[in-house]
Amino acid sequence: MKRIKKAISPLIATVLLISLVIVMALLIGLWARGFLRERITKFGSPIESACDKVDFEASLVEKKPFFEITVHNIGSEVWIYKIALKASAEGEEEIKSFFLNSGVGPGDVITTELSSDEFDIEVGIIEKIYAMPIILGTKGERESVEYACENKEKVVFEK
Repeated sequence: MKRIKKAISPLIATVLLISLVIVMALLIGLWARGFLRERITKFGSPIESACDKVDFEASLVEKKPFFEITVHNIGSEVWIYKIALKASAEGEEEIKSFFLNSGVGPGDVITTELSSDEFDIEVGIIEKIYAMPIILGTKGERESVEYACENKEKVVFEK
């Protein structure tokens, strides 16, 4: 008795293998393209390099029932769009960001009032408040994105 072996022809196997490689390459390409598009930039460079150029001074004065914050942008190129305040008290931390009118340009100073009600932590027990600049970057082609420059955080209020 003769055994008949059935197998895939080499041509079909080659076509299937090449198709599989093409599909995998497309999937990896789409994944990488989406991943690279997520990058936030400012002035055509990664936004982290723009954060290195941010330099500011900030002070916070408690004037019950509000706080008065003054932000001075002493950097030379980057606008500060918002300021994030991180309050800490008895092991708790809370972060709130505040819009600074139209932003603070290089060399500009802005003073604004913040209601004590802005914080969920009771104002009387706040031990420290840190200020962190928030700048605008670009994601993709046109989408503006806020980015907090965490490496520029400064203490602005301490009991």
